[in-house]
Amino acid sequence: MNEPVKAVFGFENFKIVSFSLNEPSPDNEELNIIITPSGIYYENDGNFEVTIDFAASETNNIETAAVKAVLKARFIFEEPIPFSEIPNYFYLNSIAIVFPYLRAFISSLTLQANIKTIILPVLNLTGLDQPLRDNTKVVKE
Repeated sequence: MNEPVKAVFGFENFKIVSFSLNEPSPDNEELNIIITPSGIYYENDGNFEVTIDFAASETNNIETAAVKAVLKARFIFEEPIPFSEIPNYFYLNSIAIVFPYLRAFISSLTLQANIKTIILPVLNLTGLDQPLRDNTKVVKE
């Protein structure tokens, strides 16, 4: 049997830095969801800041989004490594680690606002690893 291998990075913290909510129509059951990940990797100290821009709208027009949010999360590698050596699993796992926090935040806030609670579905996030990699800036200072 294969034993799990400890990851070379750890999850430090997250925060929702921006959020807006427009009450969705009570009879609308489905939202169009757009998730755009990006990152900043500080190569000298091994800190990686992941940003998730999230929008859910009742139409394909993102300007009329029912929910918009920006989440920032900080991960740190055990040792600073060059950007090119970041393991592939980091890109997918980092998003999968923080997305439940965003999902819970949106559900809790809409519940507290006494409007129709928005419960985001379980999502397959596997397609977001390459956009995160492509949208990452490297800071070498």
